[in-house]
Amino acid sequence: PNPTEDGLIHLFINDQILKQAELTVYNILGKEVYYETMDIVKSNYILDLSGCSPGLYYLTIQSAGRRIIKGEIIKN
Repeated sequence: PNPTEDGLIHLFINDQILKQAELTVYNILGKEVYYETMDIVKSNYILDLSGCSPGLYYLTIQSAGRRIIKGEIIKN
């Protein structure tokens, strides 16, 4: 898991083929708390979870129905 104090998560996506992806964050209960369609023009994204309560969150990034990234975030 990637811990964060301020709720900001830095994502680096290095994929020259992808043009668009869907970023979704779920809380521990499986409820979607964040969703964004990303145009992959740049490789550096900042995900702002500062408005979310402390806890464990699950992150997925998908493109064309295929999961590219799956991760866990701990917000302190």
